[in-house]
Amino acid sequence: MGRPSTLTRHQRDEALQALDAGTATQADLARRFNVSQATISRVAKSAASPA
Repeated sequence: MGRPSTLTRHQRDEALQALDAGTATQADLARRFNVSQATISRVAKSAASPA
Protein backbone atom coordinates (compact mmCIF):
# COMPACT_ATOMS: atom_id res chain seq x y z
CA MET A 1 0.00 0.00 0.00
CA GLY A 2 1.01 3.61 0.17
CA ARG A 3 1.56 6.32 -2.34
CA PRO A 4 2.36 5.16 -5.91
CA SER A 5 5.87 5.82 -7.17
CA THR A 6 6.41 8.90 -9.31
CA LEU A 7 8.96 7.09 -11.48
CA THR A 8 8.59 3.68 -13.05
CA ARG A 9 11.23 1.04 -12.38
CA HIS A 10 12.64 1.64 -15.87
CA GLN A 11 12.92 5.39 -15.22
CA ARG A 12 14.62 4.76 -11.85
CA ASP A 13 17.12 2.41 -13.49
CA GLU A 14 17.78 4.88 -16.30
CA ALA A 15 18.29 7.72 -13.81
CA LEU A 16 20.70 5.69 -11.69
CA GLN A 17 22.72 4.61 -14.73
CA ALA A 18 23.00 8.21 -15.93
CA LEU A 19 24.10 9.40 -12.49
CA ASP A 20 26.65 6.60 -12.14
CA ALA A 21 28.05 7.25 -15.61
CA GLY A 22 28.13 11.00 -15.00
CA THR A 23 26.19 11.70 -18.18
CA ALA A 24 23.44 13.67 -16.42
CA THR A 25 22.98 15.73 -13.29
CA GLN A 26 20.10 15.38 -10.88
CA ALA A 27 18.61 18.57 -12.30
CA ASP A 28 18.86 17.20 -15.86
CA LEU A 29 17.07 14.03 -14.84
CA ALA A 30 14.38 15.92 -12.95
CA ARG A 31 13.60 17.93 -16.09
CA ARG A 32 13.69 14.81 -18.29
CA PHE A 33 11.21 12.89 -16.11
CA ASN A 34 9.15 15.93 -15.09
CA VAL A 35 9.71 15.43 -11.35
CA SER A 36 11.39 17.48 -8.64
CA GLN A 37 15.10 17.31 -8.03
CA ALA A 38 14.29 16.02 -4.54
CA THR A 39 12.70 12.95 -6.12
CA ILE A 40 15.87 12.18 -8.06
CA SER A 41 17.92 12.80 -4.93
CA ARG A 42 15.80 10.29 -2.97
CA VAL A 43 16.21 7.71 -5.75
CA ALA A 44 19.99 8.15 -5.68
CA LYS A 45 20.10 8.06 -1.88
CA SER A 46 17.98 4.92 -1.62
CA ALA A 47 20.16 3.16 -4.19
CA ALA A 48 23.33 4.11 -2.30
CA SER A 49 22.12 2.94 1.11
CA PRO A 50 22.32 -0.77 1.89
CA ALA A 51 18.70 -1.86 2.34
